[in-house]
Amino acid sequence: MYYFNNELNKFDILKIPEEQHQSIKGLPVSEVGLLVAPGATGKSMFVLNLILASCGLTYNHLIEKPVKTLYVSLEDRLEDIQRRLYAYKKALNISETTLQETELDFKIIENKSTERLIEKGVNQKDNKFFQELNSIISDGKYELVIIDTLIKSYTGFEENNNADMAMVLSHFNNMAIDNQCSVLLLHHTNKGAIGQNADINQSISRGASSLVDNSRFVLSLSKNEYDTGIICQSIKTNFSAPTRCEYMRAYKGALICEESEHELVA
Repeated sequence: MYYFNNELNKFDILKIPEEQHQSIKGLPVSEVGLLVAPGATGKSMFVLNLILASCGLTYNHLIEKPVKTLYVSLEDRLEDIQRRLYAYKKALNISETTLQETELDFKIIENKSTERLIEKGVNQKDNKFFQELNSIISDGKYELVIIDTLIKSYTGFEENNNADMAMVLSHFNNMAIDNQCSVLLLHHTNKGAIGQNADINQSISRGASSLVDNSRFVLSLSKNEYDTGIICQSIKTNFSAPTRCEYMRAYKGALICEESEHELVA
């Protein structure tokens, strides 16, 4: 076994670097990112906006080009997600013709059982749940994998323990590397990050600091001043400049980016 298979030397300074492939703006393939927000902010609606934008059905400031996306729901039923998708259909006036003309597709899968993707003391090679998800990602050649939520993905690890959370993220990092995809984990903020006057910084994530330390990209969602939409901003970006964008609520809470050409449907 070799632990160090690649190396750089002084002559590599002369080489033009390969273009970095990012699934969403700021999150390259083979890397893990976090999306953190207080409960009932609109994480799921924002993620659906992201997914629809990934195949060209709406606009999201994080999507620069089409990306094949897999959304793994460990919290919500598919029936609830379908209702939210229908709200987007109404808000964006998406027709069957539009769907047929859109080549790129996405997939949403759910599992609300007591099983977990990562179990303390269990080798991941023996975890059939984790291996099945790995196979789905590999077979589908997904570029972006969204896990909703982080807390539902593991068991036996202590959320406030740095070593435990670093280990949990290392398994998702292996998933990202093995499948050449980006993994975006949905997570909650701590209590101090709730409210209009909350300080948005790298300490807003709930649990151990190693969650943010071991993520290459961290986004936060918060309600805007009038509770008419949400603000998305990057609070850790190792691979791009920080971004901030506002999304307004449309029909039944569907979120439309302020930069979008779509008109809101009341």
